[in-house]
Amino acid sequence: MSKWKIVLSILMTMVLMVSSFSSVHAEPSSSKELTIAEKKEILTLTALEYGIPPEILKAIATKETKMMQFNEDGTPIVSDDDGIGIMQVTNYDGEVDVERLKTDTVYNIKIGAKILKEKWSLMGLDNDRGIPSINGSNPKILEHWYFPIMAYNGASKINDPSAQNESTYQEEVYKLIENNSLIDVAELLEFEFNYTDEDELRFPQMNYEWDEANTLSSQMFSKGDEVILMNSSKFDGSYSPAFGYLRESLDITAPVVDKVPYYTEMTIVSGPHFRNDNKLSNQYITYEVKGNGINGYIASANLRAAENFQTEFSKEASLQPSESVSPDKTWTVTFNTEIDEDTVTPKNLYIVHENGVGIRSSVSLNEEQKAVTIDPMNDLNPGTYNLYIKNIKSDHGLLIKKPIQMSFTVE
Repeated sequence: MSKWKIVLSILMTMVLMVSSFSSVHAEPSSSKELTIAEKKEILTLTALEYGIPPEILKAIATKETKMMQFNEDGTPIVSDDDGIGIMQVTNYDGEVDVERLKTDTVYNIKIGAKILKEKWSLMGLDNDRGIPSINGSNPKILEHWYFPIMAYNGASKINDPSAQNESTYQEEVYKLIENNSLIDVAELLEFEFNYTDEDELRFPQMNYEWDEANTLSSQMFSKGDEVILMNSSKFDGSYSPAFGYLRESLDITAPVVDKVPYYTEMTIVSGPHFRNDNKLSNQYITYEVKGNGINGYIASANLRAAENFQTEFSKEASLQPSESVSPDKTWTVTFNTEIDEDTVTPKNLYIVHENGVGIRSSVSLNEEQKAVTIDPMNDLNPGTYNLYIKNIKSDHGLLIKKPIQMSFTVE
């Protein structure tokens, strides 16, 4: 493996994309199709009650029935295999009111959540009902629900990815999470499956270590939680703003207070909050947040748990400027090999002020693909800043040996 030689002279900023919500309060209702906005709120609050990431419960309801409880003629949705209502409840082991499942959306969602939570409790059990666990099973981590999501639909051959030409149930649910809640999950592993004579799945391995499976829900925050501004922008050649809209109120039409950059540190003040949004694909929610000079409302799609972010960086003395730099300083990072253009993004090269506020910058790669320019969009205020470099790869796929942090001051 070749060594990476890095020569610094750069600066950069980050930003984040945000939306806002207004509150809607749905009352439990029987024999009536609730609005999509009401159902999204009920699904979110029910998921939180049962300790399930709301992204997952909303994705399951979308996959099953597009969040519908009734047919167009007003009759309850009942599938050929007797799946009932919005959550397609079937084969429930506990006591359940079948007629209420057909007519009461709130009740149907609650039973669906109970079933999913029961599937979670099967992880690691050494019997025919047991399903594998992942990394010790943290219910706030989206990938750790892989097998409970699969089991909700059925632990059968149809949900073995290696045996199907099309996506399995659990794969479709994760796609819906990424597309509708706007939070990326890790690339799914290839798991091992055996079968019974009836094509039911059995698992030769009951626990998996999956290093990349660490995506914490962005819809389970509580007051006082520390969060970072980040979104799921791919930066794949199309315009992807590295910032989030902070609004002064829950109203989506409320004035934008700020375009908050990537890596800005904030604290949850209140939430979750909802707005009367009947678009099925908008499955994020809103939180009130505060930070250094920041106070307002922002969409969960732009928030990530602070604990999900790397905090250990190498501080190499040779990379620290000996003098303060000018407010309009542009930095250049030079490498001794061509680098992968896809890794040159505001997620991997960024600047943060000592007060925890990110700096909006443009990041570009030169024609020789050996140098990156980081150019702050505005002159920097006096103070101390840190420039970070991580997850940069060579064009051969080699990862930078260790993440680097460079401190500098502006007078």
